[in-house]
Amino acid sequence: MPFPVYGFPSLPLAGVTSSDAVQYRCLSAVHSTIQGLGLDGIANASIVLRKLPSDREQDSDGRIPSPAVVVSLAPFPETNLGGTNARDDWGFPVYVAICKASNQSLTVDEAVLDWRQTIRKAFHWKRLSGVSEVMYCLWEPQAVINLEHFFERNLDVSSAIIRCVTREARS
Repeated sequence: MPFPVYGFPSLPLAGVTSSDAVQYRCLSAVHSTIQGLGLDGIANASIVLRKLPSDREQDSDGRIPSPAVVVSLAPFPETNLGGTNARDDWGFPVYVAICKASNQSLTVDEAVLDWRQTIRKAFHWKRLSGVSEVMYCLWEPQAVINLEHFFERNLDVSSAIIRCVTREARS
């Protein structure tokens, strides 16, 4: 069952297009890593990379089939984490939302919790394959279940921020 647009209000976020942009490479690497986890019950086509956590323009109905994982920019700034005399440490937030139609079922869905745990274990205090600047990633938990989406949209949405911590040469 497809799910409607969800997540954050429309924000004036600029798109990142350069393959040299560290933040874009972090988004792509998180997306690829999650696709490689083989999450039982979620097709790779339903693990998508978006500017915002939205299901727009995915299939002929304009929706992503549920269940799904949406990897997107987060409406939070990158963080300056210090560094050395010649390099700066930056934390780039990547938003991850696990979505599954629930029809307001009050039964705990173990699959959503299992997917969340699998994703957390793949990233927390780990390097990010394919992005040499990333020293490690941090799991910053968000709502395990978003009540607004549960009551208003009949969705189980569980989210987190994966903060990709880089060390970059100061220019």
